[in-house]
Amino acid sequence: MNYFLCSFHNTLLLNSFLKFSWKLARILRHVALLQISYLFTVNWENSLDRILDFECPKNGYVNGMISEHDNGAEDRRWKFYCCSIPDIHMYDCELTGWTNDLDKPQDYQLPMGKAIKGVFSEHDNGAEDRRYEYDVCNMVRFNGDESIIG
Repeated sequence: MNYFLCSFHNTLLLNSFLKFSWKLARILRHVALLQISYLFTVNWENSLDRILDFECPKNGYVNGMISEHDNGAEDRRWKFYCCSIPDIHMYDCELTGWTNDLDKPQDYQLPMGKAIKGVFSEHDNGAEDRRYEYDVCNMVRFNGDESIIG
């Protein structure tokens, strides 16, 4: 089982290829004044050989992931760790498009000022591999126009 969790001092690495900006985490820590709520999904968000379509609830962003690989299906399933900050709103969300090709490593760097709100993935039984795309958003204070990121 693989487990990835980003603290406010570290970097989130997804399969050692997905890079999350530590600067974003540092900014969020200072702005939120440590009033952060967390949600770790209890159930697997996808079945083996099935589509993964996950979004953090309540203006949350992905802050950690856990996966389990099945050698029989040659696939993995995922759980997510989401964080949300009071008065923070996700906006201008957009899908990245595929961030990897089948049987190729993923090397996606989250753009500065963005947070991952969701993950979409499909499994290909021929290649026995997954491709991923991410729902990335800007963040702004809910009670004003001041942008806290970017």
